[in-house]
Amino acid sequence: MKNMMTGEWWVLLVRGILALLFGLAALVYTNATVMVLFIWFILYAVGDGIFHIYMSLVHRHDAPLWWLGALSGVASLVVGIAALVWPALTGFLLLMFIAAKAVIDGVVGIVQAFRLRQEVKGEWLLIAAGLVAVIFGAWMFFQPLAGGLLLLLAIAMYAIVVGVILIVQAFRLKNRVEQSHPGQQPG
Repeated sequence: MKNMMTGEWWVLLVRGILALLFGLAALVYTNATVMVLFIWFILYAVGDGIFHIYMSLVHRHDAPLWWLGALSGVASLVVGIAALVWPALTGFLLLMFIAAKAVIDGVVGIVQAFRLRQEVKGEWLLIAAGLVAVIFGAWMFFQPLAGGLLLLLAIAMYAIVVGVILIVQAFRLKNRVEQSHPGQQPG
């Protein structure tokens, strides 16, 4: 698990950047049509899913619970593709998809973080990201009829917070690789 996280720190960085860009776009384009936000969400969900699956498959021999990351990636891809194929989905159904993806990602992130903590101390940022995702997803399940602007703000803030956490964690892992292998180019 440690090798998986530190050797491919850049995947965590890309996922964080995608989440951050999605969140910022949702804040900046509040007057945009639902289609623009749909497109941003589709790009984020599909990109995040591809990176989850990639990391899981590349490191399936090193991580006993590799399938959790793959499951999260598949869920993300399904949500992104469903939004692309059925753009006329009701707002309620899309909210439930987003909520389900957040809860799945959060649970998987928490499990992976606790597994990583057994090998490396101080990986609380991944646990925090997982908790934010679970809380956000649960809120979406129980407040599906919340006002559009408030919901947009919550989605944007969730993506920004998780994006920043993932970016910070990626650089922490990159620094750890550089400190443990001076003179070598990190993966």
